[in-house]
Amino acid sequence: MFTNMRFLVTLTLLFNVCFGATIYYVKVSGNSPLGTDTATAWNYNTFKTARLVPGDVVRFKRGETYPAPFPIINGGPSNVTYETWGTGANPIISGFTTLSNWTLSSGSIYYATLEASDIINGVTVDGIVKAKGRTPNTGYLNYESHTANTSITDNNLSGTPSLVGAELVIRKYRYITDRHIVTAHAGGKLSYSATNYFGINNNYEPVDGNGFFIQGHLSTLDTEGEWYFDAVARRLYMHFGKSKPTSRIVRASTVDKLLSSNMSSYVTFNNIDFQGGNNAFYNTGSSFITFNNCNFVQQGRDAFYGAYCNNININGGSIISPLNNGMFYEIDCNNIRLSNVTISSCGTIAGMGASGDGSYSAIAINGDGNTITNCSIKNSGYNAINFSGDNYLITQNLIDTFCVIKDDGAGIYTINSQNRNITNVVISKNIVLNAIGAFAGVESYYYEAYGKAAGIYLDEHTTRTIVESNTVANGNWCGIFLNSTSTSNTIKSNTVYNHLYQMVFYERAVGGIRENTVTNNKFIAKIATQKTMFVAMAVADNPGLFANFSDNYYARPIDDVSTIAVSREYTGGGLSNVTLAAWKSLSGQDANSKQSLITIDNLKKIRLDYNYSAATSVVSLNSNNWKDVAGTAYSNTVQIAPYSGAVLCQSSGGGSAKVDDPFIKSQTVGINSRYLSLTLPRRQQVIFGANL
Repeated sequence: MFTNMRFLVTLTLLFNVCFGATIYYVKVSGNSPLGTDTATAWNYNTFKTARLVPGDVVRFKRGETYPAPFPIINGGPSNVTYETWGTGANPIISGFTTLSNWTLSSGSIYYATLEASDIINGVTVDGIVKAKGRTPNTGYLNYESHTANTSITDNNLSGTPSLVGAELVIRKYRYITDRHIVTAHAGGKLSYSATNYFGINNNYEPVDGNGFFIQGHLSTLDTEGEWYFDAVARRLYMHFGKSKPTSRIVRASTVDKLLSSNMSSYVTFNNIDFQGGNNAFYNTGSSFITFNNCNFVQQGRDAFYGAYCNNININGGSIISPLNNGMFYEIDCNNIRLSNVTISSCGTIAGMGASGDGSYSAIAINGDGNTITNCSIKNSGYNAINFSGDNYLITQNLIDTFCVIKDDGAGIYTINSQNRNITNVVISKNIVLNAIGAFAGVESYYYEAYGKAAGIYLDEHTTRTIVESNTVANGNWCGIFLNSTSTSNTIKSNTVYNHLYQMVFYERAVGGIRENTVTNNKFIAKIATQKTMFVAMAVADNPGLFANFSDNYYARPIDDVSTIAVSREYTGGGLSNVTLAAWKSLSGQDANSKQSLITIDNLKKIRLDYNYSAATSVVSLNSNNWKDVAGTAYSNTVQIAPYSGAVLCQSSGGGSAKVDDPFIKSQTVGINSRYLSLTLPRRQQVIFGANL
């Protein structure tokens, strides 16, 4: 029988080579060697041993689940396409293993045997992602001292129980949270290895006074849902609280790569979902790979990982709850195109993402010619979009809630190497909302004791980048930030609202910031302690040389006096809060710029509305007494153009100013004279180190 099956399959393949491509069908209960229609469908094992040819199409039955890894076939000159048949939900390629046969360990803690690799990072209970057990359960402990990148010491830490073999999570900088394995424990001193465990953890030393916590140790399990994997005994321990294991569904990601592609090309996936595993699509050296309306759910590390790959297209679908990055195109990845993708909850559990730069992000890409359009990106642990390279278009995206685990990041963040010739980067018509920031664990930054996240962040060596017609609103730090060596950029026609500082320049060396253009923007502070712009200099320089400033609105309708701050962080300098008129005199710029042409006496009289759609929206107002800061009046409605926002003020009525905004409540820190007082290590010039 087996010989006959092989003979039939061979005949089928010969027919395909001679006469063209074939459509095949797959279902869990398939038992035919032919697979050419639904009645003779292959089973999954038959599919995995089949030899497909360019042009072939394989259809998987909807509503069914197939175990990873999935064998990807090189399409060569013509696509091999994987799609669906039947009705119901998308078929699923799963890297989960369901645990059973639980044994009581002690109290509410049970264990089950799990044959898996040494690193288990993704576990769900009843479909909800759960974190490893950790001490403390929330927040961080603080270390007083460290030795190189080999140990930290917490004077309040006990020597028992021994934490040798546990995982040490260290918040080294605002943008770095590294994971290490403890090698020795003596009193409050924890020695650890720096051997690239779950990411690159050897680029940064700890900074005294910052935070850490312990995970990956049986003693940390004290809360329902917490877990620990003993790689030696192959046991997964879990705290079940008051419930019993038999009443819960526990699954662990036991497959490292659901879909692995090395130098493959011309492959298309339509309406197929990828669930669990550490990496859903691990891609090195591949090109012309397309995903249409596929969903990637609960990866233990990255939904997409890529290096040295080109022409990857992701259209529609979603990425939900990967524990590190949604997309991590780490090294030389070009012509990556994302459109209409919904991305949510990437890297939102501290200690579960990877070590090093760029981790905990929704999208991180290093390469040229990449496009991100019409994507919704919500709830990101670090940057929502993190990119490096030339010829980018980032447009018409909705970005909401970011930098919730790490900060000194942004909704849209870019950095480049010093000598890189950047010529064509456009960040346009994005709506960027709710920069959160995460101060806990970086207490050494006591002079910036707030969430430090920007809406749009042009970091070192950002040049010839156009930031145009974006709506950037709500945050504890700043709206648009130009750092250190940002030159020849254009900041044009943006609406920036309700940040501690709406626009920030930060220069470290004379001439570092030059030849930028800042024009036709509306920088609108909501409350009296916010600034429309903050210019900071570590050396004596003329801020009027930073940019050609013109036709901007520097508006604070609640208190439109001295809304611009200039901080000179050098001997003989100091901090000045100046009026727009004084700024014009000081800089020789902004001759045609204005303050708000409307004032308010109550924060209930200012509002932000935005339109994330391709059609003009009409927003109803509760009266005809609304104006924008340019003095334009609106009668009962306001029309908002596609992918834009509007800040309006009500021009009549009384009442005292009231702080009723969640971001305002946390903005108790004014401009601090120590803003530039620490010299921090330069970030890696290649933003992501090799991590193959």
